[in-house]
Amino acid sequence: MKLVRAFKTFTVMLACTALLAGQTAQAASPIIRDIALQPGGILNGQVLNEQAVAQGQAKVAVVHKGKPLTVTETDKDGRFVVTGLEPGVYELHLAQGGGAYRVWAPRTAPPAAEQGVLLVQDNRVVRGLGGDIGKGGAGPSKGGGHFGWLANPWVLGALVAAAIAIPLALDDDAS
Repeated sequence: MKLVRAFKTFTVMLACTALLAGQTAQAASPIIRDIALQPGGILNGQVLNEQAVAQGQAKVAVVHKGKPLTVTETDKDGRFVVTGLEPGVYELHLAQGGGAYRVWAPRTAPPAAEQGVLLVQDNRVVRGLGGDIGKGGAGPSKGGGHFGWLANPWVLGALVAAAIAIPLALDDDAS
């Protein structure tokens, strides 16, 4: 009896851990877009704002493996060019916004790869009640109000785990 109960408890705890680990991995993985480099390792791009207006003189920083490579500036039409890139994963940063990109050598990119980068500068100011949105706290984009903490995958996973574990632990049947 005690062995069966211990096995059930272990199984529930293992399942809860797996749920939490899956939530964390999903939340941490960024979207990486495929981009085809032009001959000579040239990456073309454009910076727009949320209203699709070109952003001239915007600074674009290129980062590879956590190390800054270069900073370039857009022209009056929001266009920029970065030269001398090798295939790999790069981050492009703006003052507000950016993204991660997997760049491919010419003629090796998958068919769905884009020919250039489109960056959107996010100039929104978000004000809300309490919490730091960037740190997983409450705020308009995280659920807001008094229940913003429910958007945290760890809290949600813990609630699901408790909803499964408590009834099983309280079950007195010997079945």
